[in-house]
Amino acid sequence: MQSLLVILPMLIAALIFPVLFLAAYIILSIAQPDVIYLPDTLNIVTVFLTLWASILIRNGYARGVCFFWSIWFMLGSVSLYAQNQVQGGLNYKIDPTSANQYYLYCVAAAVAMILVLEKVIGRRAPDAPVRLVRGSNQLVWLLVLAFPLFYAASIYLATGDIPIFSGRNVSAAMYEVDYGPLHGFGIFVTIAALMAWEKAGDRASIAGRSPLRLATLALVGFLLLVAAMDGRRALAIFALFGIILFASAEPARPVERIKVVLIAALALLGYVTAATVRTGSEASKAFASIWEPLSTIGTEYRDYVYGFVRLSRDDVLGAGYDWLGSTLAALTPSVFLNALSIDKAATIQTDSARILMNFWNVKLGILIGLPGELWFAYEWAGVAVFAFFGAAVYGVSALAVRTNHFVYRAILLSLLGVWATSVQGQSTVTFGLLLPLLYFSFFILLIEFVSNRRTHVPTAANAARRPRW
Repeated sequence: MQSLLVILPMLIAALIFPVLFLAAYIILSIAQPDVIYLPDTLNIVTVFLTLWASILIRNGYARGVCFFWSIWFMLGSVSLYAQNQVQGGLNYKIDPTSANQYYLYCVAAAVAMILVLEKVIGRRAPDAPVRLVRGSNQLVWLLVLAFPLFYAASIYLATGDIPIFSGRNVSAAMYEVDYGPLHGFGIFVTIAALMAWEKAGDRASIAGRSPLRLATLALVGFLLLVAAMDGRRALAIFALFGIILFASAEPARPVERIKVVLIAALALLGYVTAATVRTGSEASKAFASIWEPLSTIGTEYRDYVYGFVRLSRDDVLGAGYDWLGSTLAALTPSVFLNALSIDKAATIQTDSARILMNFWNVKLGILIGLPGELWFAYEWAGVAVFAFFGAAVYGVSALAVRTNHFVYRAILLSLLGVWATSVQGQSTVTFGLLLPLLYFSFFILLIEFVSNRRTHVPTAANAARRPRW
């Protein structure tokens, strides 16, 4: 019964959204049989098999990540169709079948890897996360929760306003604007939002104090706003995914678990709204038809399909694309690269986002997601690489369910939020954010070592303890 409650929100979403997607696909296929930019039957069968296989994953965090990877294909397919309705198929009137199947094979390989690992080495791992009973040094909480204020002030002082509410199209030049010295540490805003969400959901420390719970939830909303104030949605999306993963995997009553689906729906609405608001004065045109807002969802998947179909792998590699080199450079501290006479900034410039924008003839980085990057780097061998990425997701998810520490779980869920969106991002970010997260983890270890507060495994004696704030 408990395992059923754990997967209830996934089952609800699996019965609602995919069924609506399938119904729309059947109707459109009958009404427009000559349309080439719809998925084919093999795509549909593959995504449904992958979707249901992901629900078999016992670890709630890994299950949520794989579930989104399957749903992303559906959102991207909607985006591709909607964009053709908006632009009349000028740029995206292409057959996505082969690109769809490559993406789905990548996801299926990762899901299969996780299921195998759970079968072989994860038999004794808990299905539901261990209850959070450990806090951290008060200084850590103060620094984490205060950082978003300094982060927001840094952006305001550097730009002179709040970019997302400035009334101008910030998306056109967001990668050329200096947002201040703290902008590169924005992942800490994600951690702060997750820590606040954990606090709001902790019954042991907030039981019977509704005003405090509401105030904490308001803090979460404020932190999400801070995460998106530069006009980019990435940090807010990382935090939202971490929140969804946290809420969907925690043991709770069925009526409470349905809230997870509502959170996901609000996250989708926020994604569309952010895409509209950040275009400034152009926002008044955004809802001229139903296809306009739908075309803003899954744009990265649409660009992945376009690149897969229209671009030659040899041309992309010839332009200087180096997935492994740029990813390793993003992962490695500058001091080590300098010792090897390697220019970190120049090496990172060879990632997919910067190389592909030249093919699009734009000044914005083009995001095609990890499957697209692996296609241009290794073609079909990239499916195996994505399977090993699934193993990494399983490892982090296993750590997240075992830790009983508020801050460490927030860090791990932030990382999972980043990795969940790897299918719509770039590897220099997907893996590059490991460095600041590792630095922060070491910082916590140092603070707790000095304070003589070592992390411990929960026991019957300490399970009833309230977390320290």
